[in-house]
This record gives sequence, structure tokens and C-alpha cells, in this order.
Amino acid sequence: MRRGLTATGQLKCHECKRIIEHGERYLLQGEEGKEQRWCLDCCLKKGEAETVKEKGEKYITFFPRSKFENK
Repeated sequence: MRRGLTATGQLKCHECKRIIEHGERYLLQGEEGKEQRWCLDCCLKKGEAETVKEKGEKYITFFPRSKFENK
């Protein structure tokens, strides 16, 4: 399962091992017991997130079109 969440405490990024601070966005991937938490920077680097412009506003999504539109 794939979920974009906001940290409510201090968590550690699975990729870079950086602390994800309270209030920071992160990606939770995997099944229960095998979950991985990725910080926003790592998600952007690996293509797991992207910046989208819609209706004149920019935002970041954890569901990039490149991964989901052709499936």
C-alpha cells in the first residue's frame, strides 16, 4: 500500500536515515510489518513524488502520473 502522510512525531527515512520531523510530509509504502517511510527529498529524487501545477497552483503529489497513468 502507498500513502502520503504527515508526521505526527519523529520518524526516520528508510533511504537517507534523516529524521522526519513533526508536521513534515512523507511517503509510507509496504504492507503491515514491512513498512518503509521515505522523506519528501528522497521521494522527489527517486521519482516517487512530483511537483504538479494545476489551476495555477503548484503542489507535490506522492502519486506521480508517470507511475499510474499507463496502468
